[in-house]
Order: sequence, then structure tokens, then C-alpha cells
Amino acid sequence: MTNMLLDSSTKGLLACVGALVAGGAYIANSQDYKEWIEVETPGGLPPNIFGYCISWLATVSLRGDRKDIAFLRSKGDISFLRPEDIAVRQYGEPQIAKWAVPHRQISQIAYDVDNEDEIQTFFQRFIDKYPSCYRGISRIEKSIPALFLKIGKNDKEIIHKHVKDGSFHIFLSRSDAATVIEKGWGELHPNETSSLVASRGETDVMLYATLKPEDYNVYEKIVDASIKFQMARATK
Repeated sequence: MTNMLLDSSTKGLLACVGALVAGGAYIANSQDYKEWIEVETPGGLPPNIFGYCISWLATVSLRGDRKDIAFLRSKGDISFLRPEDIAVRQYGEPQIAKWAVPHRQISQIAYDVDNEDEIQTFFQRFIDKYPSCYRGISRIEKSIPALFLKIGKNDKEIIHKHVKDGSFHIFLSRSDAATVIEKGWGELHPNETSSLVASRGETDVMLYATLKPEDYNVYEKIVDASIKFQMARATK
């Protein structure tokens, strides 16, 4: 009887393992997975089936409005970005990848996407202005360039650039996030559309890729606002 039970348990375990292997093989050969790998790399999730499954769960869960300016305005807070200082973006909206993670554009790729010197030069603007700023590698997405602000004993990641499309993620106040979205320069990260994770006191925004060198002049004002916002938060 014991041997029969063991055999039954073993068969059940083998069946589960077989189903997982078959499911993994199916996913690995699916077009959706291949497209996701192409967009994800390099990114924050592991570029494998495990990362894909996390992305799938996030995508089906985070379906809120990524341009909900009314919500941001209703939760308005301190602002460092004057709407009159930011021109309306003239390029139209880029096409955004269908997954919540990674949050990327798949059209309107940056003019300088293959020129690492451009982003280093841009980050240097803030290092020159703010002694507490420095360049580094993103701690959120692990392998892409980022700008940090040292506040006391803490290091805050202000902005990072996605090297495949040239878009950015930046942390802003809600009021400044609303201004950026209203002017057409970006959208909320999908995480911000969930009430479970959108209450950190800062707002994660995608800035669309720079299509012309002068776009960096607009983004300089936005990054300035982010740095000043983080400094103000630190003094509370």
C-alpha cells in the first residue's frame, strides 16, 4: 500500500513538472514572449520566462489611465515647474509597448539612442549645478544610466534613460507630473495607475524620447523640478 501511495505521489509530481515544462516551452516559443524579450532587454526584470510571467501579471493588473491629469490635479501638492515654461510637445504621441513592465515606447525612437555621450553630457548639467548630484547605474533597472541625488545618508535616483528607445523615467511631484502630461511630454508609469502603489508621495513619469537636441532644454527644466522636489521632501 505504501509503495502504491508513493508511486501515486511520484506520478502526480512528475505530471506537475511535466505540465510546467510544457507550459514553459510553449511560452518560450510564443511570439508574445519573443517580442517581450526584445523590448525588455535591458530592463529591470530577468529576461526569462519568470520575468515574463511577472510582466504578464502586472500588465493585466495595471490598466488604469496613464494620463489621468484630473486625479493628479485633485491630489495636487508642491510644484516647481511652471506650466508657462514648458512648450507643448509637437511630435504627437509615440506608440507604447503593450506591457506594463517594461514601460517603453516602440515608435519615435530617440535621435541619440546610440550616443551615450549625449546622456552623460545632459546629466553633467545637473552635476555642475547641484554638488549632490552624480551619475551612476540605475538601481531600478540595474544596467542603464541614471542621475542620483545624495540627500544626507540617502541616495535618490532622480531619472534614468532607457538605452533601447531613449525614453526616461523620472520622479516628480503630482502637480509637476500633471504639467508634463498636459503638455504632451510623457505619461504615468503603469504602477501609478494602481491605488496600491501610487501613494508614495512622488509620481513616476515616463518622459518620451528626445527627437531633437533642443528637447533636452525642456527636460532640463523637468529634471530641475524633480531635484528641487526631492530636496524639499528631505527637509520636511
